Parts: sequence; C-alpha cells; structure tokens
Amino acid sequence: MNLFNLEEAGLAGIFLLSLIANSIPFVGLPYLVAVAVYAANYGNPLLVGVVSGLGAAVGKVIIYLIPTLSRRFISEDTKERLDAFRKLAERYLFFVILLFAASPLPDDVLYIPIGFMGYDLLRYFIACAIGKVILTATLCIFSKGYMYVMTEYMGLNNIASSIILTIICILGTYILAKIDWIEVAKIANDRGLKEAFIFSIEKYLVKRVRK
Repeated sequence: MNLFNLEEAGLAGIFLLSLIANSIPFVGLPYLVAVAVYAANYGNPLLVGVVSGLGAAVGKVIIYLIPTLSRRFISEDTKERLDAFRKLAERYLFFVILLFAASPLPDDVLYIPIGFMGYDLLRYFIACAIGKVILTATLCIFSKGYMYVMTEYMGLNNIASSIILTIICILGTYILAKIDWIEVAKIANDRGLKEAFIFSIEKYLVKRVRK
C-alpha cells in the first residue's frame, strides 16, 4: 500500500491492513507506519485509531483460533493440565492480554498458549480490542499533533512531514524489535518499573545513538 496514496484506501483499507498484519503469527508487519501517516493527514485521529485497533483485534482472533482448533489433536492429560492452568490464571489473564495488546511486547508469544488453554473467546477479543485501540489511538493522536506542529510552526508541507514521520515510525519499530523484553521484565520484577525503563533507554537508545 502506497503510504502517500492512503486517502483512497480510506478507513476500510486501514481496517483490512490492521487485520492482515495482526493475523500472521510472529510477523511484525509495520502496519502502524501506514496508520500513523493516514491519521496524520486524513480524518479524525481517534476514529482512525479505533478502526485500526478493532481490525488488529480481529486479526488476533485468527491467532487465537489456530491453536484452539489444534486442541482436538492433543491428549486428554494435556488438555486437563491446560484447563487447570487456565482456571488458576484466569483471574489475571484479561488484564495481561490487554497489557500485551497495548504495548510493543511480542503478544503472539502469549496469545497462542491462551488459544491452547481454551480461554473465553469473547473476553479475549474484548481485552485485545481495548489494548489495540489504546495503542493505535495514542499513535494516531500523536501523529496528528506532530503533523500540525510540522506544517503550522515548522513550515514543512505534508509530504515532507509524512516522510519524516515514516522514518520516525520505522526507527521506533526497529528499536522496539531489538529490545530483549524478557530481560526488561526481569529487571522490572527485581528492581521496579522505573529501573527497567531507565535500563531500556540507556541500553537500546543512548548506546545506539552514540554508536
């Protein structure tokens, strides 16, 4: 999809792009770049964020269904263990799913086991939808504000501003993909969220800039 010919695709195109990008396991397609550029140039950023978030949530339902359909091929003992774990963790799973959906965490690592567990599909979809809408709406609102500042105060046209926004999104995606989230999670657990945040900035941003 041409990033600078997104107007023709409209909200339906944004929904479809978000759905497809989120329905392929472990393939982080940079659909958020297109969503950010579209929101920056066309329409209501909140509406764009909601549409993209819902499309992403529908895509994650496909991720959920793949292992769910595979449950028929596993042994009864394995099913019993998965069901026991689901009952134990069910109290927290909704919020964990939401957190992963709203963050750059590699969420398919979580969602595939949840499909095997047989977690309630409706609760799963609602948690994914809320999380993805938070993620995409925040990005879209930021992009719209960025575009306003660049065109009204910096004197750049829409095309130049969109190119810079695209570069920022690609660099951000690259940096987030390089982060060892398991290492960050361990630091957060041992030393707190503040220390984990400082560690992430120093290791994955400051050191890379210096290089």
